[in-house]
Amino acid sequence: MYDLKIDEYFSWFVVALVPFLIFLAGAQDFIGVIGFTGAIFGGTNGILMSLMYLKLRKKKKPLHPILKWPRFVPYLVMLVFGLGIVYEVIYQLLT
Repeated sequence: MYDLKIDEYFSWFVVALVPFLIFLAGAQDFIGVIGFTGAIFGGTNGILMSLMYLKLRKKKKPLHPILKWPRFVPYLVMLVFGLGIVYEVIYQLLT
């Protein structure tokens, strides 16, 4: 609604449609589908935020003191989110 100037109702429809289509494609548990899509998109969101932080850090402007993390922290965050995505995919494939 705010970023891409998309209608609010259409946005809600698209968000609700993806898990429902996965459920119709043969998934057995709708709650599991919601958890799966949440893990994938949430993990991707966390990785993208870490990448934005790394890009922000390259700017010459001084960062706010709360943003001055050690160099390894964004990479650790990306690793944790990436492992979470992999775990969820493997868990869904084995169950």
